[in-house]
Amino acid sequence: MRSHKQPLPFITGTRGPAAAVLATAVLVLAPVVVGAQSIIPNNPPTITYSYDASTATPPALEAGEITQYNWTGVSAGVGSSSEGVSCGAGFWGTHLKQAQGLAASQSATLNRPHPLGPAGRSSVFVINQSVAGNPGYLGTDWDNIRFEFDFTGDANAAVGVVWGGQDITGNLDVDHGYLFYVDQMPTELTFLAGDNAAQWHLVRRRSGYDLEIASGPAILNDGIDALRSVYQGQCYRMRVEFFCGTLRVQIARIECGAGDCTVTHCDGANTVCSPLGNDPYGACGTAIQWCDLFTWVDPEPLLVPGFVGPFAGGIDRAVPAVSRFDNLLASTWNYDCNLICPDVVIGDNGWTGWTDDWDSTSIGPEGVQDIELKHLYTGTLIDYEYGYLYGANHYIDSTMLSGPTTVTLTDNSSETRDNCGGWTVLYTNVEKPIVDLPDPGSADSNLNEMLAFLEPMSSSVKLVYDETQAPGARFSFVDDYDNDRLDLAGDPNPAYNPNPLPTRGATPIRNSLEDAFTWYAEQRTNGAWALDPLEDCRLWYVIFITDGEESCCEGDGCTVEQDWACQPNGPAEKFHEPFNHGYPGLDPVKIYTVGFSEGVAADSPLKCVATATEGRFFTATNSDQLVNVLYEVLDEMQETDRSFIPYAVSPPPPGAAGQLSADDEFLTVFPHFVPINKNTVWRGDLLAFEFNKSQPVLPTTAECTVDTSQVVWQDSGGNPAGAAAILAEQMADYSSGNRTRHIYFGSDYSGSWQRYKMDETMFGNASLLADFQDVLDISSSGSASALEAVEVTNFIRNYRENPASLALSPAPQSPPRPDPAGDPTDSQWSLGDIYHSQPVVVNPPNNFMYFSDYGQGPAHDYLSFRSKHANRRRVVLAGANDGQLHAFDGGFYDRDETNFDDRHDMGTGKEVFAWVPEAVAHRLPLMTYGTEHQYTVDGPIAVADVYIDPDGMGSAPEQWRTVALATMRRGGRGVVALDITTPDEVSGPDYIPTVADYPGCLDSTAADCDGVSYPHLLWEFHDVDGTGTPNDADGGCATAGLSGDQCRPYWDLGWTWSKPAIARVGIYALDGGGNVVPDDTFVAFFGGGWDANSEPTTPAGGDNTGNYFYGVDIETGTVVVKELIDVGTSVPGSPAVLDSDNDGFHDKVYFGDTNGAIWRYQLPSPYVDFVAGGYATVYEAAHLRRIFDVSGTLGATAGRQQFFVQPTLVPVLFNGSNYTYAIAMGSGDRANLGDMTADITNHFYVVLDDLDNDPANLAYDETDLVARAYDDMGIQNAFTAEPGSTVCVDNAFVSAKGWYLELRLNLLVTAPDLPEGSEKVNYEATVFANHVYFTTFQPGEGLAASNPVEICTPSTPPPTGTPIAPTPTPTPDPSGPAPGPDVRCKASGIGRIYDLGLTCGLGEYTEVDDIVTGISDYTIGDTTYVVFPTSGADAGLGEIKGGLGLIKGHPIAVISSTSNWRQE
Repeated sequence: MRSHKQPLPFITGTRGPAAAVLATAVLVLAPVVVGAQSIIPNNPPTITYSYDASTATPPALEAGEITQYNWTGVSAGVGSSSEGVSCGAGFWGTHLKQAQGLAASQSATLNRPHPLGPAGRSSVFVINQSVAGNPGYLGTDWDNIRFEFDFTGDANAAVGVVWGGQDITGNLDVDHGYLFYVDQMPTELTFLAGDNAAQWHLVRRRSGYDLEIASGPAILNDGIDALRSVYQGQCYRMRVEFFCGTLRVQIARIECGAGDCTVTHCDGANTVCSPLGNDPYGACGTAIQWCDLFTWVDPEPLLVPGFVGPFAGGIDRAVPAVSRFDNLLASTWNYDCNLICPDVVIGDNGWTGWTDDWDSTSIGPEGVQDIELKHLYTGTLIDYEYGYLYGANHYIDSTMLSGPTTVTLTDNSSETRDNCGGWTVLYTNVEKPIVDLPDPGSADSNLNEMLAFLEPMSSSVKLVYDETQAPGARFSFVDDYDNDRLDLAGDPNPAYNPNPLPTRGATPIRNSLEDAFTWYAEQRTNGAWALDPLEDCRLWYVIFITDGEESCCEGDGCTVEQDWACQPNGPAEKFHEPFNHGYPGLDPVKIYTVGFSEGVAADSPLKCVATATEGRFFTATNSDQLVNVLYEVLDEMQETDRSFIPYAVSPPPPGAAGQLSADDEFLTVFPHFVPINKNTVWRGDLLAFEFNKSQPVLPTTAECTVDTSQVVWQDSGGNPAGAAAILAEQMADYSSGNRTRHIYFGSDYSGSWQRYKMDETMFGNASLLADFQDVLDISSSGSASALEAVEVTNFIRNYRENPASLALSPAPQSPPRPDPAGDPTDSQWSLGDIYHSQPVVVNPPNNFMYFSDYGQGPAHDYLSFRSKHANRRRVVLAGANDGQLHAFDGGFYDRDETNFDDRHDMGTGKEVFAWVPEAVAHRLPLMTYGTEHQYTVDGPIAVADVYIDPDGMGSAPEQWRTVALATMRRGGRGVVALDITTPDEVSGPDYIPTVADYPGCLDSTAADCDGVSYPHLLWEFHDVDGTGTPNDADGGCATAGLSGDQCRPYWDLGWTWSKPAIARVGIYALDGGGNVVPDDTFVAFFGGGWDANSEPTTPAGGDNTGNYFYGVDIETGTVVVKELIDVGTSVPGSPAVLDSDNDGFHDKVYFGDTNGAIWRYQLPSPYVDFVAGGYATVYEAAHLRRIFDVSGTLGATAGRQQFFVQPTLVPVLFNGSNYTYAIAMGSGDRANLGDMTADITNHFYVVLDDLDNDPANLAYDETDLVARAYDDMGIQNAFTAEPGSTVCVDNAFVSAKGWYLELRLNLLVTAPDLPEGSEKVNYEATVFANHVYFTTFQPGEGLAASNPVEICTPSTPPPTGTPIAPTPTPTPDPSGPAPGPDVRCKASGIGRIYDLGLTCGLGEYTEVDDIVTGISDYTIGDTTYVVFPTSGADAGLGEIKGGLGLIKGHPIAVISSTSNWRQE
């Protein structure tokens, strides 16, 4: 998104591809990464502490400068020593010596909950000044730090540094913190003889548990023997820098005597350094060239500020280890990470407008045009004139024979014409009523001319020519003819009067298209359209209307007459691949062919032209049909690939070492879809890519198109393929008896929820069929017929079947799912659109929170569960609007057993199962029989590990299970919970699953499946009573005087928009000895949802449904929490859960509502006896409290600040032992994203949750916050920062209770008649390194981005250290179109990306002419990426059929003009 100049911090950005379906911006927030520069500041920090160890006594500890803290629970011995320590050329004059071993009697006192890290006694020599509360402590000195020290160690030593340390217990133990250390150091001699290099390790400790983030060989420079490892007995200086969450570790080799030290540069050269002031290396002959050992960005909330000090430990508990330290130096960048540096200016003008104002008659710059058509081949009219006026010899195309023919012209002259020569319009001395395409700069529309011109072809008319009239008025038409032999009832048409226009003669299809291509190429290269300012946005089409098939095929190339235009080097190929025919800068053109004659069959060879160019073929025999065809053609031109959710990036499962490496491969799944007019299911697809350190974003071609040749899933032919193409192959196999599709649904007709397979067996179960017919809810009686039930089932499976158990007559319709293109093999039709349901990659279990209960050891032996399933199949879950939750194979452990590599592959993309939730059943008939797009399984998916009885009956012992909870969004009212723990058979001791294409545990009777089927239905939740009637606890329906289905808008549970937040709730319990040992239960918290039927008619109105906050027991599906928020207020957004005290149990749940309130649901501590407090359950002891209210009047509806997004929880204040959190979220009517009528001004809020310290205050409101306005923000890095300055001068969490940003009501109003809506937040925020990122959308036809970001760059980055040019010029790709200028194509409003300082709310924003659909953030290697995908409304992914897809802008219409396009 940006490229910065110095000074600090150097946050360098790359620009993503020009296609909006990729990332609008990719922020690289990490150091030393290819194509980016380090975030570590170049300017030196300020020294805050220095220490020179003494050899006389151990004054280090006595003088109060350093305190020894325990890392393993047993302190290491410490002392000082005067003996010489060899450092090569000289002796180390002063040092702090740490020697340690471990006696057998001491081994039991170790308290390490996990075996990572040094095994022996280990300590941290903490600088007292870095401990909160000690003299001289200043928190900002220990936040962004540089810490250096000299060290040496022996063979058993582990030497390093701890920072961000926290002692929660007060026992001089390190409870939280970061640790970096080096161990296993060989001597230089043994290493050069073949020994291994030393190893480095990075550990993050939380609640006493160590998670090893990464490790690797400690190689300083592999090309220089002296630097090929960190050697034992050798002296080094280590520098650890931690800045805004970014870690960099550097080491330099030193040779020190009593005074100066010789430092070895990383290139092998030397320099001599002497002390200068407090810095023992302040004066050097040349600046030290450090060896970079490791960089990393912490994606989690940071554990700083905290204490700092050197670390010493041992590898072997039984063997003493000696580590020595000296010359400690701590420095700080006393700096607010919110600082944003100025942007690089392009030329002298900075960012320019997204396009020029080339139409002087319109208001504002253009990006969208109405469709303009040019008539290219006028053979019909010209020959009509000849045939009608000059006798029977002049029919259409003159004769049936090819070759020259003499015709008489209107001026009585004659002209020789080649009837197979192509265009007759080229004969210049014939007056032709031709319609031309306006130049790109013209404001004229040719619509009326084109309609008049098409009239003779779309009606049966008689042409009247009067040469006495003025030119242009000599032609008129008399509609005296009707070519329909039969009327609509099938009876003879009494008005039948056939058109006398003959339809015989030559039909030069190839020659006409050749001429058309020549015209197109000339116009685009040298003609009026050569300088089209929107050429990178515009798509071109040919609509070819003909009365017959090819009749002019001749010559050597004429091998197949009807397909002549489709032969190699023919016009179809030229239009499809102009770049391979001498025009590298031209775009492919789709051809829509229309056979306008009763003699053109539906399987006409004309279809080949459309197929070859990826167009469509139609037939029409009368006026109405042709009109409908033209509408369909124009509508389809607007069907462009779109994506409304961020792509999902998943790290690989940890390998045998239990950690990730820099070379790991990340599975990335990218959903996209094409809206199909007049179809209930749109064409969806899911593409899989491999991300790694060298390819961290979606791969692109040189012209910034998605490089789909890099898709990692493959079809049966080995070609790159999306899930849709692979699923189409599975569907094709379905009828052959090799049924690899497994579609399930649930029913509780038997009294409990059970899983059933959607196949012929369901129709043999009369009770199950009756229940299925009932939930379809299709007729006035509330039940579907058996035929309808079968046809719905056939539609979902895309397989026609008349079950033998029913033998229906009439039989079910065929085909069950007609293809919109008339091609039943079209792979894009097999998978519905994945619209709002972001895919989720289900990895093997690895939840850090359950590794350790605070002080209780691993929760329910979670680590054993983790080990057992560490190699299980990786699965991708995605809800689609085809009525199904799909699960695709996303990777198998060592699938190729001949090449054991201890890792998962990227998967096959095959569907392993699909689930049809009962909540969408009422929409399935509409999907089967209707013509409008249907939302079905469209909501977010939550996945978590929980400790439950899997059968929910209490009959089986509790165990760890992995569950998935899917919601419906607009698709229905319900949540479905599936147990997806064990896809494949797995047994000990190695727990390697049995390799198979499809899960081996689909049947629970299979061995080694834990006795649980895959997937196993836990429950489906609809909030109904015992009779199945939806609940209306607040009586809204009765108050309205309604009953039955009329109560739908008043039911308690609305459409389930909310992603469930799965919480581990602690419950007070005692063991046999009377000690408090908390029990737990797992609960899914979610909001009551939303429903368009209950939407208020005015901004001050109220919502009738979704007014509750729910908690449902994961094990049983029982409602345990149902809190009424406010009457008239719904809860559509997702909650966020928090373990605020790090005890292993969630204790707080936050959420917002549609009336501007932010709520906290507080659970009691599991160490407090709630029964003694008078409560029957832990939920009764919980407390719901309003934290923030926009209006300050607690419940008033004026203003309607609606929260549809999930809160982001951020630790912002630290008191030395724990954090106080802030809630970040923005308002906006996400359900009506394109609404331009509301006059509400939305806001983005960051609110501190310390209301418990202010008991007199019922809730904070805007008066408690620092107010910011959008015009306080910089546009594209408007700040100019000097070293040490900061955007955030004041901390709003200290001076106030946070801040809020007022968004736009109307911006850049250029004309009163161009409607513009309020700017609204449309996705949850992301906080990284004290920056808060969020996205907004402002609808409006009169809006255009003022600073559109350049997002086109080749996906292969330049070499390390090479700055990314502000405007890259990609190298043309011979396999595709050459790139053009970066012109942004207009959508239906402006999307904005905000980057603000967390503590003050100041910062910047970037605008794009599209909807920014969300935020993805992920870390690969040492780099964290924050990605902002857009919808693709102004750029789309071309249809992908096993090869490259093209991304191109779409200028023909705004989104809302497509007949079936949703307002989102």
